[in-house]
Amino acid sequence: VKAFDAEYLKVTGVHPIIYTPVSWWNYCTGKSSAFSKTNVFWLPEYNGSSTSGPKLLIPGTTTWTFWQNGSQSNPSLDIDYFKGTITQLKQYATHTFSVGAHVQPGWDSTLGQPIGPEVAVTAYGQTGYYQSFAKGQGLIASPNGLGGWTVYHASGAIYQSWTPEAWGWPTGAMTSRTAQGINGYTQTFSEGAAGSSMAFATPNYGATWVDGSVLAKYNAQGGPDWGWPTSSINKQTAFGVSGASLAV
Repeated sequence: VKAFDAEYLKVTGVHPIIYTPVSWWNYCTGKSSAFSKTNVFWLPEYNGSSTSGPKLLIPGTTTWTFWQNGSQSNPSLDIDYFKGTITQLKQYATHTFSVGAHVQPGWDSTLGQPIGPEVAVTAYGQTGYYQSFAKGQGLIASPNGLGGWTVYHASGAIYQSWTPEAWGWPTGAMTSRTAQGINGYTQTFSEGAAGSSMAFATPNYGATWVDGSVLAKYNAQGGPDWGWPTSSINKQTAFGVSGASLAV
């Protein structure tokens, strides 16, 4: 899927729409959310309703865009729905999305053109917005408490693996850092009202996420200067005791 997506983007300048049942996607990709902010999904699910939408969504997505609700045999036709206006449908067909009103103050033309609409999400009691751009990167906007919006740019790897429901909203800008001879990026996020998380992006390991007490101990050891994370934090419960580990 990654190879096809990359080749399609290279040839056409846009990401393809992916048609897949959620059950197939979860089984064959391990519930991957890697395409949730760059690609639109077309979901087949015959649940007998023309208004409810599919009950299952691709991991990392918060709503559906195209839905195959059913089919008929004579003539042979699929029954499909688009969640949006005719103007938005034309935008998907012609790849002419405009920059969202909330992310526009921080828009950087080097990100390329928008490849999807601005999306509103409520997570941890706060409603924010994000929008994806052609170079696999995105802008994330959240209320700053001053009557305005704080806009952060996230790298491709961090942005594509980020979900506000899991990691919260950005609390700092993406920072370039060289440690252990490796060039990478770090960015902080708010994991709820009292928690915090940090994302790391390196060429060899993509995006990894660390939070909680493990993040505090990792930073106390020197963070990336001690070693870049090679995987995201692993939380487990054994013998009634909850713990977490991190490989660097």
